[in-house]
Amino acid sequence: MTEQADTAHDTASYKAIFTAAFDLAAEMPWRQVALDDIYRRAGLSDAGTTRPFRCKLSLLLGFASWVDEEVAVMAGEADNLAPRDQLFDLMMLRFDVLNPFRDGIAAIVKSLPSMPMTAFAGGPGLAKSMRTTLTQAGVSTAGLAGMLRGKGLAFVYLTAVRAWLDDDSLDLSATMKALDQGLVKAEELALSVGLASSGSAEE
Repeated sequence: MTEQADTAHDTASYKAIFTAAFDLAAEMPWRQVALDDIYRRAGLSDAGTTRPFRCKLSLLLGFASWVDEEVAVMAGEADNLAPRDQLFDLMMLRFDVLNPFRDGIAAIVKSLPSMPMTAFAGGPGLAKSMRTTLTQAGVSTAGLAGMLRGKGLAFVYLTAVRAWLDDDSLDLSATMKALDQGLVKAEELALSVGLASSGSAEE
């Protein structure tokens, strides 16, 4: 099997695992979902079958990385747009990737208050995703300023996620509105404290 075919097979397997995991999360409390149930639902329960995740937490962290990779592939080369417009497009691509898993994600999000370790462990992954998104939009993530930009974008993203979880429109209009408003406010704040420069990407 060629390397390209192996990659395609791995991608399909990972997507099957994530689909099974979030389908089960939508059907029963996440605490009650067993890893064996996920692999069985994904069709990977045979002995000797490669199991890339050893626990549900590693599966969720792997999902976050997979989403980053999917967005990068869909985004391609950066367009000649203002950073805020590029951030908007990249974030909406992220929601496009997440959309098929929304019911399961919503169920897990609701259970996070009772799973503090899961919520805590997701922090570094979110920070990494936001740094990647800023870099793709041509915004620097270096130094203290970059760290603050990342935290600001994370807040905007989580606010948009709350809208997305309740957004039943076909075009995700409520999500787009929340995201756009959040990015506008974040840009205004960044300009006021010197974390952004008007009319150009940050250095």
